[in-house]
Amino acid sequence: MARGLSVVFAALVVLGLFQGCGIEGEPPATGSTAFVPSPTIYAKPTFPPTWTARPPTPTNTRVIPIPPTPSPGPSPTSTRLPARTKALVVGIQDSRTVEVLMEGQPINQVFSVRLLGLEAPLLSDPWTGVALEWLAQELERQVVVLESDERERDAQGNLLRYVWKEGRMVNVSLVHLGLAAASEDAATLEFGADLLDAQNNAQNTKRGLWGPPPTATPAPLTATTTMTATGNHTPVPSTTSMPEPTRAMGQEGDQTAAYLATNTQNIELVGHIGGAIGAIFVQGSYAYAGIGPELAILDVSDPNNVLRLGYLILPDMLKDVYVAGDYAYIADNSAGLWVVDLSAPTAPAVVGTYDTPGYARAVETVGIYAYLADDEGLRVVDISDPVAPVEVGFHDTTGVALDVVVAGSYAYVAETNCHDTTCEGSLRVIDVSDPAALVEVGTYGLPGYATDRSVTMAGDYLYIADGYGGLQVVNISDPTDPTQAGFYEGVSFDVAAAGAFVFVATGDSVRMIDASNPDALAEVSSFQVPAMRLTASDGYVYVISRGLEVIDVSDPVNPVQAGLYNVAGGINGLAVWHDQAYLLDQSAGLLEVVDISNPVAPERVGLYDTPREARDVAVADQYAYVLDGDCKGGACEGQLWVVDVSNPAAPIQLGFYQPPEFAWGLTIRDDYAYIASRLNGLRVVKISDPAQPTETGFYDTPGFAMDVALGNGYAYIADRKGGLRIVDVSDPSIPVEIGFYLAPDEAWGVGVAGNYVYVATRSFGLRILDTSNPILPIEVGSYDPPRYASIYGVALAGNYAYLAAGAAGLRVVNIADPTNPTEVGFYDTAGTAEDIVAAHGYIYVADGLGGLVILRFVPPIATS
Repeated sequence: MARGLSVVFAALVVLGLFQGCGIEGEPPATGSTAFVPSPTIYAKPTFPPTWTARPPTPTNTRVIPIPPTPSPGPSPTSTRLPARTKALVVGIQDSRTVEVLMEGQPINQVFSVRLLGLEAPLLSDPWTGVALEWLAQELERQVVVLESDERERDAQGNLLRYVWKEGRMVNVSLVHLGLAAASEDAATLEFGADLLDAQNNAQNTKRGLWGPPPTATPAPLTATTTMTATGNHTPVPSTTSMPEPTRAMGQEGDQTAAYLATNTQNIELVGHIGGAIGAIFVQGSYAYAGIGPELAILDVSDPNNVLRLGYLILPDMLKDVYVAGDYAYIADNSAGLWVVDLSAPTAPAVVGTYDTPGYARAVETVGIYAYLADDEGLRVVDISDPVAPVEVGFHDTTGVALDVVVAGSYAYVAETNCHDTTCEGSLRVIDVSDPAALVEVGTYGLPGYATDRSVTMAGDYLYIADGYGGLQVVNISDPTDPTQAGFYEGVSFDVAAAGAFVFVATGDSVRMIDASNPDALAEVSSFQVPAMRLTASDGYVYVISRGLEVIDVSDPVNPVQAGLYNVAGGINGLAVWHDQAYLLDQSAGLLEVVDISNPVAPERVGLYDTPREARDVAVADQYAYVLDGDCKGGACEGQLWVVDVSNPAAPIQLGFYQPPEFAWGLTIRDDYAYIASRLNGLRVVKISDPAQPTETGFYDTPGFAMDVALGNGYAYIADRKGGLRIVDVSDPSIPVEIGFYLAPDEAWGVGVAGNYVYVATRSFGLRILDTSNPILPIEVGSYDPPRYASIYGVALAGNYAYLAAGAAGLRVVNIADPTNPTEVGFYDTAGTAEDIVAAHGYIYVADGLGGLVILRFVPPIATS
């Protein structure tokens, strides 16, 4: 195969990639959890015994020509090369040999590297071309880490190496896919057990060399979960404490890639945690939860110890999940229908998508069809080929379709019509015996004032959660004439049926209702828990509250809590300190401590509950400083809480300071906290004694202080209609304003780098000010985001400004020339980007109901 770039150009590129970098993405130390497999990479399996892997997903049928016999690599040198080193792949020689430029070696020396422990397919084998193309797709122009074993080179002079890409071993991936066999001496190698296990798995599932001839190239490497390799490692120092991440998306087909191309540019998704739970489906020992944009696969076999096995990030907030066989069918709001392969629970993978015309809100499958409630009606999609879902029929309802259940030849669609301040609903009965010609055959009016409805079926009855219209029981023994059979008063947001009982989510509780006589429902007990969504399975009710609460209802008269899976809810603010992220769930008043040492799999380790709504957080040394507050009874008040987080698993309050009212923003510098205190301007609080923070000075700004940043001895205050205020704090006890700038719209956020100040405005984007003369700041440049964006936060790192742009997600702006800022990347998050931090080479976005999203900016490679 011809090289993807010339040696000269590659040398220039590799200098830029290697300069100032330590080894990133090196294989993990023994016992670590950074080895991340997916359906296209293998580690020692921990899947259930029934797990069966699938053949590679077809993507195309192009087979590349077989290249001539490769020339030998460079002659051995007397100096042994480093055991681990970074390299840039500049060409593919054959199906197990690549050409690289190596860090620390002459920029014009190309090394031939043979992947250790592999036997390549024979040249006559049709899988040889597939292996070549797969390697080209995965490795050409990519930075990898090479690791040696005891043998340095083969007889031809090629280097023998394990090749790691983003924390995953390519050698094992090739064998797992059936694109190579383990060598005869594999058992003697450090990773021999992994190679042999991968080969056994490929043989058992008849993949690649062990199965029928190829029809396509396997999808690219991706990963979503964490597992540990069996080999022994000695940790290698890195320039940061963060491991090289894997991508958090599952494998993507052409439709998926096309969708994502319109929602991201030069941004790589790394990891995710938290967000509002919007969907739940339980089958056997697994719960499939929609947490913000994440499909989380939870092991609920022990309700007291619910574990997240794997996860997958989709483009929008999950509205509904339905599981049938090895596939999950997901109603993903604006992104339509997504089909996910669940055959490996630790590594779910996208295999197909269908972009419905509206917002996909609910889904159910029967046979080869998926039925979707999609805004204006029912869509019927043929899923006989999960890789290529195709719509075959639709029926427009009069209102917004919210939920659907299917039985026999009929689909029952619950909808809502809202006009001005009132909403009314109905049940539509649609004959789906001919999916291409759907016919509405019956209807039933729903009295409730509700913008969300849920419907479940038991026998000849439908149970409809009708909001403030209570629980409606509808007899559908004659689908053309649905009639009311029973009714339960009270608020009803969701309903599930199991046996003779139905379980109703009322917002503040779960009601257990005896439905043995649907005409006369009888409540037998209740369980106090915030409840908006729920499902029932095998004697348990799974309730979406602050997290996932599991209630044992084997005795419905005496329900008891069986377990709780905590989930960080809506994330409105954050701070990052070393290997921890500190997240604010504003409405719940929670400070969540999350371990981000492995950004692919962030994990919550601690929790601190503030009395009111959490507003902002800053961290320094072993202390977190948390602002909270609210306005109730006409009075606004709040506190600055000083929390000892030296033990992240057990945060402890040390002291507090009460500002004149509750505040919105703060920053820490030396022994002082600088607080943007709304109508009370800037408050300066001495924190040298964390147990007794004391106000030492203040400056009453003319506007509404929302954010504050420090630099050059000044506090820069985003003062809403008061614009930017520049306050001299060289003496913290006597803050003095020396300059100001009135923005074209309200100033909401601020960042400082050198003599430049970056002001986030409500609707006029980012304004860049030269403050070398702080008495007279001058606007020198501006950036206008998309019309629907509001910039809430600014993070600065190097030549880039990272913007939390509300509904427009993350925007990346090149500010190397502050007079000419240019957008160079974006990522349309599923939620609302409200706060942002750039640290450790990653971008951490507080995405509201979308949770914490961890991203990485990947600048485009210059073409000249």
